[in-house]
Amino acid sequence: MSLADSPNGDVSMASETSKVPANSLTDTMPCILRKAKDHSSSTYSLHFLAEGAANVVFSIRQSSGSDTPFEFKTTKSSSNSDKKLPLGHVLRVSKGLAKTPSCPEIKKDYDEKVTELLQYAHLEDCGMPLQLTKLDSEVVAHLNQEIKSHSRRKVQILDRKETRYGLLMQDMSPVAGESITIEIKPKWLAQSPNAPEGLASYRCRTCALQAHKSKEARAKRGQNDPHGKKRKRKSKESSTEATHDRNLAAIDATYVCPLLLAQGDAHFVRPFVHRKVREAADSLSKPLDPAAESRLVEALTEYLCTGRGHTVLQALRQYQADYDATGILARPEWLDLAKDAKKRLEELEKQRSSASTSSRAKNEASEKEYEETKREAGCVERFDNNLRLAMTLRDCSIFIRANYAGAGEVKCEGKIGDLDFKSVQKIPDWSDKEEELRNGLYYRGAHSAGGGDRDYKEDCAIAIEWRKNRPRWW
Repeated sequence: MSLADSPNGDVSMASETSKVPANSLTDTMPCILRKAKDHSSSTYSLHFLAEGAANVVFSIRQSSGSDTPFEFKTTKSSSNSDKKLPLGHVLRVSKGLAKTPSCPEIKKDYDEKVTELLQYAHLEDCGMPLQLTKLDSEVVAHLNQEIKSHSRRKVQILDRKETRYGLLMQDMSPVAGESITIEIKPKWLAQSPNAPEGLASYRCRTCALQAHKSKEARAKRGQNDPHGKKRKRKSKESSTEATHDRNLAAIDATYVCPLLLAQGDAHFVRPFVHRKVREAADSLSKPLDPAAESRLVEALTEYLCTGRGHTVLQALRQYQADYDATGILARPEWLDLAKDAKKRLEELEKQRSSASTSSRAKNEASEKEYEETKREAGCVERFDNNLRLAMTLRDCSIFIRANYAGAGEVKCEGKIGDLDFKSVQKIPDWSDKEEELRNGLYYRGAHSAGGGDRDYKEDCAIAIEWRKNRPRWW
């Protein structure tokens, strides 16, 4: 059954879903994180771990020595009395930026929307349940000091009452000498519905955006002037341009076409995994020996191509396609449909108000028309909600921790994170970006890494299929 099949006709989950197992992080009321007076067995230290554009993640350790001690105080209504609960978890805090949800909103949307998706796809074990916790001002001040000391972006947390919350979630960090953790951003696992049809497309949505980013990076480097002549670097610019070079190299080094990833083609997945393993190993205090590295690469490749990871990718691809079947550029048509339906609805409601209840009951055709028109009038809200969910699933992360301790089988554990329901305010941005990729001919293969059009060695699933099926005269 398609995920889009439902009595309403819009995308929704089936009712026969299994119950989510009780989790100590989801069935408690919010706790409060505050500064403690002194160290004890129930106090913790908070340290900068990682960050994205909108959120910062902090590790939670047992406090000692020179650490600033903090404590988690559960509310009286909480059923959880385990004071050691935070160990094995991390604290995720929103920066409070525009067009991004707050921690309470993230928690609410996860429980109401994401949990149901995971249930329907039988991926409950791959979720990362969230526990909302309040932060006092001293905690926020400490976290901002950690950001100031360790972050490259230096964007601090806004200390406002409505943003003074954090989320506890499972810690997927590796253990030196025992495991490594790689992060994968699946992105668009199916082609954009707004991409040019047939042989007119040479790239998938993510590869088209990759080409766009590469072109922008080359432009920032100022490699060429408008006439195509090579420009000499000024000494003041060399450091900035070198940074752009490194950023561009980093993008290319750990990239694989999402469609090839979803297909589970080991020929393309294995080199990608190998680069990811090398990248993860570089951050470990204890280096990987060649034998362990080889075992990890093979185990992770199998996990993504035929194992549980492949199942996750297939489910995400199906959800993305079902929740966004027509694409963002079809939204104006839905707006027109809703506008016309609202006018018809007003007329039908006038007719209903003037007719008696008995006459309406007899006129089944009129009642059916009224219900269908009413549904059409709300089509934009449903379209936007489904689109936001599809975009949420396109921006998630898969964290895979692979335990290679001992001589036995490498065990892989995968969790889907970063499932923050996207804001409706982002819709104009998505529309602009889709127009830019279409009008800039990025889908059609323009702006290749070498600066020309259609790189015939480009490893995109669409490009590979294009080269197989193109006419001989092309």
